[in-house]
Amino acid sequence: MSRQITLTDQLLAYLHKVSLREAEPLRRLREETARLPMAGMQISPDQGQFMALLVRLLGARRCLEIGTFTGYSSLAVALALPAEGRVVCCDVSEEYTAVARRAWAAAGVAEKIELHIAPARATCTATSASTSACCRSATASPWRGSAEMREPQ
Repeated sequence: MSRQITLTDQLLAYLHKVSLREAEPLRRLREETARLPMAGMQISPDQGQFMALLVRLLGARRCLEIGTFTGYSSLAVALALPAEGRVVCCDVSEEYTAVARRAWAAAGVAEKIELHIAPARATCTATSASTSACCRSATASPWRGSAEMREPQ
């Protein structure tokens, strides 16, 4: 039997209170991004925490992110990676990724992140064979609406 729980604002606040372990750099970035016009593109802190868990469980060393926006998910992933780990990020916005670059530097993980400002298809062709995990944003074309994190085939 399948059950679904309605996630009310009150229940979400409780879940965040008892289970969320958001690092300070992530909190600052989330709050900065919340003031931007496109803030709805940012993942939630519990999603970032889950992505970090997946990175650790997979033992990922090199991750690919398609659709970086202001860098919350790439920051969560970079913080979870081992010292030699790397994230390759693909985005087309200099404006929003400038926020990401500042956040990565402030968190001390900028050296783990390689940002490509170009359509993702070319970057993915050149880098996907050597990634441990792939994250694509639900808003990243051409996969609109299909957020996922997976091990490459």
